[in-house]
Amino acid sequence: MQVHRVEDNKNDVKSGSSKGVYNHPGNIYFRSLVNAQKTAYTLPTASSKDKKKIISDIITNIEGLNPPGRFLMVDGITEMSHKEISIKTGQALRVKNKVKEEKQ
Repeated sequence: MQVHRVEDNKNDVKSGSSKGVYNHPGNIYFRSLVNAQKTAYTLPTASSKDKKKIISDIITNIEGLNPPGRFLMVDGITEMSHKEISIKTGQALRVKNKVKEEKQ
């Protein structure tokens, strides 16, 4: 497997769970794309083909930005493989949104 080391840009989607990763502009945009497609992805009538198309469309959208967005590993400099990107995107589509309860 070939490893590509890169400098991150505003459109990159970073892996990890830190506050910096969560607030990175590329991750915010990725979540907005995912949230817009969650209902369609999780429909009981959604076929495997439909789900693959939704995943592909999200990835294509990120990679088509200017500058192109990339999906980076936890180290922040190594690009993920296409398989890893597809798994990450599919997982994001399956995760339920966390709702913060307000104290009254």
